[in-house]
Amino acid sequence: MLPFLFRLNTQDKFSKTLTLALKIQIVLISLVFISLLAVGWGSGMFVTSQYNQLTNDVIREKLNSVETEVRTKLGQNTTLNIIDDGNYSQYILQRFARVFFTDINLYDTDGYLLATSRPKVFNVGLLSEQMNPESYKHLRYKRESEFIHKEHIGELEYSSAYKPFYNKNGVHLGYINLQHFGQQREFEHQIQKFLVAIVNVFILLLAISIILAIFISNWLTAPLRLLQESFANVEFGKTNEPIHYNKEDEIGSLVQDYNRKLEELEFTAQQLAKSERESAWREMAKQVAHEIKNPLTPMKLSIQQLLRTYNPEDPKSGEKLKSVANSIIEQIDALTKIANEFSNFAKMPLPSEESVDIIALIEGVKEVFENNENKIFIHTQLKELFITIDKDQFVRVFNNLIKNAIQSIPSERKGKIDIDIALEQNGLLVSVTDNGIGIEEEKQSKIFVPYFTTKSTGTGLGLAMVRQIIENHHGNIDFETKLGKGTTFYIRLRV
Repeated sequence: MLPFLFRLNTQDKFSKTLTLALKIQIVLISLVFISLLAVGWGSGMFVTSQYNQLTNDVIREKLNSVETEVRTKLGQNTTLNIIDDGNYSQYILQRFARVFFTDINLYDTDGYLLATSRPKVFNVGLLSEQMNPESYKHLRYKRESEFIHKEHIGELEYSSAYKPFYNKNGVHLGYINLQHFGQQREFEHQIQKFLVAIVNVFILLLAISIILAIFISNWLTAPLRLLQESFANVEFGKTNEPIHYNKEDEIGSLVQDYNRKLEELEFTAQQLAKSERESAWREMAKQVAHEIKNPLTPMKLSIQQLLRTYNPEDPKSGEKLKSVANSIIEQIDALTKIANEFSNFAKMPLPSEESVDIIALIEGVKEVFENNENKIFIHTQLKELFITIDKDQFVRVFNNLIKNAIQSIPSERKGKIDIDIALEQNGLLVSVTDNGIGIEEEKQSKIFVPYFTTKSTGTGLGLAMVRQIIENHHGNIDFETKLGKGTTFYIRLRV
């Protein structure tokens, strides 16, 4: 039952740290448990003390009554000795013992036994015929009017009361002793019943305290769990919902601070995103300007040279004009391609998502690129896998990845590209592996930078566009490479 009652914080793996709710439960239950133990112990001590007090009062009352009765029988004596008064004294003590339901002993002034209501105990040597020395000291030397304490016969403990015995003229004749056995079993029975009652109450209160501790801890930690869930859902750069909590307490102050920081975080994210966009566009503008200026210079020089040397009457001038015109057209085509790629990258639309079989999509791209020089293999245990993506954008993703893989393979090497598709714990993993030349270490950090390319041809926007598409779909892309052996690109997407 307890594992059900106690709430543990479990996520991907069992948490070894106690939750706040469980700590509150343990503290509350421990306080109740300790309180109940203290009450039980105190109650037991109180009952024992009360019983001892009651027993002493009963013995004292009986002792006074026995002393009065013995005085009526022996009060006229001026002395007591075992020879003259032993038999008669024993007779009256046995009679009084039956009346008062207790054992009675009579000692002389020196503490020696004169008579007893139970002579067999002394005859077999269970008790000494001399008076208890502690009692004798209190009555004889400390002049106390009575003395009650615990005595033992083996393991048997009983109460024993002593009182000086005087005759009618006030002459000290000896000491009267009462031994109280009869209530011991009753006392143990009362203690047993009391303990049973205490245990029953203890279990009931403990069960109630556990239930109350659970409700109290859950009530106290409910706002904290709300905060925890809100903290877990916070994502930088996205609109995060504030927490609605209208109580003015410590949690309320924390919620207000959280909501205020959330607004600051959102504003900071917007400013950072704006700054990053401006920085990226500035860098891209530099790259575009550089790419445009490169062909403009030779075009200008070619036209200037043509203007200086052109002679309409010279047949070679016509051939020269045709050659320069063709070169300018090629450069213009290159500039047009750069402009188109830049326009496509700048106007990348948000994904138009639909349910697409990613395996069928990749197989379709494979058919376009596969030929005798380059073999493309798809490895997967899945027959189909539908995910929500923009189909056209992901065709561009795999077009770029497979095209880059083919271009990285040297001409003297037969191309082999492996595409692995598998489901992981956190989603879909697609890897594209080639046997090309790999990527040099100094170029690896710039591989996704716009307008950076390791090829002699191309705009350098392909992989930057791939990363942007994948990140727009809440995924990520990274790679591993070995120089001279090949490169593997990993795409991870939520399913």
